[in-house]
Amino acid sequence: EELAYEFEKLLNNSDKLSLTLVPKGNELKKNQPELSPKDKLLKTSTVLVAEDDALQAKLIQQRLTAEGLTVVLAENGRHALQLLRQERYSLVILDVQMPMVSGFEVLEKMRNELDMADVPVIVLSAMGSEADIIKGYNLGANDYILKPYSQVQLVARVKTLLKPRR
Repeated sequence: EELAYEFEKLLNNSDKLSLTLVPKGNELKKNQPELSPKDKLLKTSTVLVAEDDALQAKLIQQRLTAEGLTVVLAENGRHALQLLRQERYSLVILDVQMPMVSGFEVLEKMRNELDMADVPVIVLSAMGSEADIIKGYNLGANDYILKPYSQVQLVARVKTLLKPRR
């Protein structure tokens, strides 16, 4: 009721002739600002998220999609490898502890067998020992984020890794 009241107040106080609730024709395109090169890159980037925890995967997908990225989910390492063989991704986020094939195994195959040395990889894991982290970097991870993690930090790291190389 409060929202309806506030909306009614706004309508009564504005110039009704200039108020357009739904854009017509090309108005939508005219009113949108030009995308920056960074935003254009995000809009054309596809991220593969390999995470066996469905809730975690969905949260990551929603957050990255809200940033303009296209996100593809793999529920385990085997599925991730299958997708990596079919398509080229802008960035890959890997959980380490997954059934069938671990994130470390996926990373190793990406770097050694699938000719994906240039694809940025973020390892997202609860395995936080120094040995695990070093193993991730030695296998070719660009970043290693420990769970629990900040969604804001994950997005910042994704954007950093997707920046155009100079």
